[in-house]
Amino acid sequence: MDIEANTIIGAFLRSARRREQLTQSDLATLLNKPQSYVSKIESGERSLHVSELFDYSNALNISPEDLVAAMRVYLDK
Repeated sequence: MDIEANTIIGAFLRSARRREQLTQSDLATLLNKPQSYVSKIESGERSLHVSELFDYSNALNISPEDLVAAMRVYLDK
């Protein structure tokens, strides 16, 4: 995955987190990760592994299928 895709996916995940009214720290706690992990994902500095996608979907109360579909829409813009 390239940097542009990581940035787009990170922006989508930031938007989804905000819709759930979670801070980066709140989400990090749900993911059992440091806040810097969430920050790096949202900035596009780091990409998600497939297993992490499932963790994100659970934490954001969205099915993995819906999360991937929404990311696809974001990537196609």
